[in-house]
Amino acid sequence: MKSTYTAIEVHQFGAPGVMKAVQKPFRPLKHGEALVRVSVAGVSNADVMMRQGVYLQGPKPPFVPGYDMVGVVEEVDPAVKHIQVGDRVAALTIIGSFAEYVYVDAGELHRVPEQADAAEVVALVLNYVTAYQMLLHAAAAKRGETVLVYGAGGGVGTALLELGKIHGIHMVGTASPGKHDLITSYGAKAIDHSQPMDGLQRDLRAAAPGGYDVILEATGGPQFRRSLGLLKKGGRLVLYGVTHRVNSKGVRSIWKDIHMYANIVPVMALSRLYGKQALIYSITSWKKKDPQRFANDLQALFSLLTEKHIQPVIAGRLPLTEAQQAHERLERRGVKGKLVLLPGQEGR
Repeated sequence: MKSTYTAIEVHQFGAPGVMKAVQKPFRPLKHGEALVRVSVAGVSNADVMMRQGVYLQGPKPPFVPGYDMVGVVEEVDPAVKHIQVGDRVAALTIIGSFAEYVYVDAGELHRVPEQADAAEVVALVLNYVTAYQMLLHAAAAKRGETVLVYGAGGGVGTALLELGKIHGIHMVGTASPGKHDLITSYGAKAIDHSQPMDGLQRDLRAAAPGGYDVILEATGGPQFRRSLGLLKKGGRLVLYGVTHRVNSKGVRSIWKDIHMYANIVPVMALSRLYGKQALIYSITSWKKKDPQRFANDLQALFSLLTEKHIQPVIAGRLPLTEAQQAHERLERRGVKGKLVLLPGQEGR
């Protein structure tokens, strides 16, 4: 085996151009660790926010981004018994998977069905687990209820729509008109997110005259605050992102932070007074608190995938060296589904 491997490193916070390909030396394994050859690395908004320096408790440069991956175990600490060399595995790495190889605590690795497409599997690890846990655990959405998904054309949004359809939930999704065909293909109601606010609010209310049972929101901005009024009594509002922290130039702003908390705090405090519930969901927090639930939910999704009940939308499969272009595409918000990177070999 060669002495180094290629990785994409963030040298400083900023635009996509701060990511550069570098050579990393291989090192000895630590106790309980495995070396995984990456087949497919997912590209996510969390990666973008880390690169921008606006991700809560995110890493400081230099670091290798990459929140999720599927690969093959190349080497493993002899003390590890549940994983072997040659196993096909997936992991929520948080950082590190924009690389040909990644060192992972073997306890974080999950065996992947051999017949499954690696790009579709990596979409499950972050996007679908997020959607599954928010929709069915945090919000506890039930058959026949009405759920609003903001930004429904992306990786998490399409996962929510597909899972909602499977569970008999009435789904409403906002997106730009170019993504409406994708949204309606899941049997969901599509609403133009790019229209003026008055028109958007009118259309949102018309889609659920009695109010929504569940609303899923990922900015933490004014949209989160306005959503409380769209909920029916007993409704649940789930916040799963804070992209409102980013200004128009893609960098963190203290004023945006103040504005974000000014939207979130009152909603969290007042929701119960109106007989509603506001929740914050974080996949990393949930996984840390209950790793077995994460494993169980991922296995449930593996079963849905192999039984062809779900089919993740893959927006593009790009070489690892095009990580910068992948981030640029994601920031333009035109991506339908999940973007993935292929570090030197095709995903199965």
